[in-house]
Amino acid sequence: MSTLVPHHHAFASLAAIGLVLGGATAQDAGTTLAALVDRAAVVAVASTEGVALPTPQLAVRFQIQQTLRGAGPGNVVLREEGGRCCGRALHGLSGGQFVMFLEQRAGAWHLVAGPRSLVPARTDVVAHVRALVATRSDAARLRVVAEGLEARDQRVRRDAALTLPYAAGLEGAEPRVRGAVVAALQRSLSGEGHDESMHLVLSAARLRLDEALPALLSAYLEPRDRTLDGVLLRELPRFDQARIARALATLPGDPARAVRLLATLDTPAADAPLRRAVRTAPTSTAALAAATLIRRHGADAAGLTRQLDRDGRTALRAMLAERRRQFRAIAPGGQR
Repeated sequence: MSTLVPHHHAFASLAAIGLVLGGATAQDAGTTLAALVDRAAVVAVASTEGVALPTPQLAVRFQIQQTLRGAGPGNVVLREEGGRCCGRALHGLSGGQFVMFLEQRAGAWHLVAGPRSLVPARTDVVAHVRALVATRSDAARLRVVAEGLEARDQRVRRDAALTLPYAAGLEGAEPRVRGAVVAALQRSLSGEGHDESMHLVLSAARLRLDEALPALLSAYLEPRDRTLDGVLLRELPRFDQARIARALATLPGDPARAVRLLATLDTPAADAPLRRAVRTAPTSTAALAAATLIRRHGADAAGLTRQLDRDGRTALRAMLAERRRQFRAIAPGGQR
């Protein structure tokens, strides 16, 4: 029997072949079903024959019910030291069915990603994994993952959202995939499945889904989550920048947030809303708008400051003068 004792001192045995339960890592915690399928030599649905008991050593026996990929073992016994600990799979495990993802190394069967390799075998999960196993092309994989965005099972839905931004061939995805991303993004930004929003924003950016811009801009201008805000600010410039600039000139919302986004855009269409912000926004926001214009159009700096004098914006005029003393006048083309 082959055994291994990893960092958390867990080990597993399988008849005459050892099945090793390795320590979980940060990467394992984020492992998707698609990635598990790609890594596993054997994907199987197994039921627990024995339930883990709260003793110094926990043990669970699994009986393979159906194999979705490969030819693997029949009965699997996992053993692990008792107690709750990061990376342990058996603590609190009760009876039921699980999808198992296995690989063989050095004559021993291993769970490919620690506890993430034991997934409760709910109907939608098994169907999704079976479909992933059956894919033979990037396009087919994208269709299966996109269908997962509409799944009733939360695990499948979230997993699909996490998988899609990093999927091969996403930029050339067919219309049904693009439509599924738009629909899922609109649902998540409206509060249905908010945890999926960040990953869906990344997918929309890779796909250049300009049809999703109204929902994305509304979410950005009405802040809900600081992490999502950061993702939106970083990813929105990848869309149609002229369209974004025109929309920001008319959409309601925090002017400071609008100017912050306008400052990241590299399009002449951003100049008009930035000049409007210089005239009407609060001083700190107007200063960012003015500094952005000066950075882009150094020769217009003097004219801009004269306009501030005419508008009576003396505080902003003084702030810009200080910035120009610090950074020097910026000439066209970015040269100081």
